[in-house]
Amino acid sequence: MALDTSELDGRRARRALNREAVLNALEELWREGNFDASSNDVAERAGLSSRSLFRYFDDIDDLIRSAIDRSLERFAPLAVVPTTPDRPTDEKVTALCDSLDRLFSAAGMAAHAARATSHRNPLVTARIEATRNALRENLARLFAPELATTAPGTLDIVGVLTSYEAWELLHRGSKREQAVAREGLEHALNTLLNKEKS
Repeated sequence: MALDTSELDGRRARRALNREAVLNALEELWREGNFDASSNDVAERAGLSSRSLFRYFDDIDDLIRSAIDRSLERFAPLAVVPTTPDRPTDEKVTALCDSLDRLFSAAGMAAHAARATSHRNPLVTARIEATRNALRENLARLFAPELATTAPGTLDIVGVLTSYEAWELLHRGSKREQAVAREGLEHALNTLLNKEKS
């Protein structure tokens, strides 16, 4: 017996809702610091059976990839630095650091989870690399005037200093320590780009 259109639409809607519930459950576990959640952990948090979990995802790695991809898509606008290459260097550095703070504060759990699982998931590793390359391209465009007159390798160093890994290390202390670290980062970037603040 063929399903009518409304019944098919209802099933699709339930499937979409359940899929979102699973992704939300995994992100909640990440926010709680559980970066190696099992399928049972995720299913229980989503209010589903572990067996039904794999109606929506091929396996746990597919689930992790999907959650990371969703996070990357959601937070991509935060990676935009609201300035242009022709602006003063120190203004661009401040705008960049503000943008990175917004991006990594919002997407930090997904970024941490990606790194925690990349050793067993080549597609996650590829996504991390693609994100790094995109951020590097943004840096190259934003600081093209400065990089044209700096030493070879400067872009690589700027990329390391503005990476998620560096941001995470700089944000492990107190608010005061974070403020001092942020000031030091801006000073280092301005110095590298030959526009040290006076």
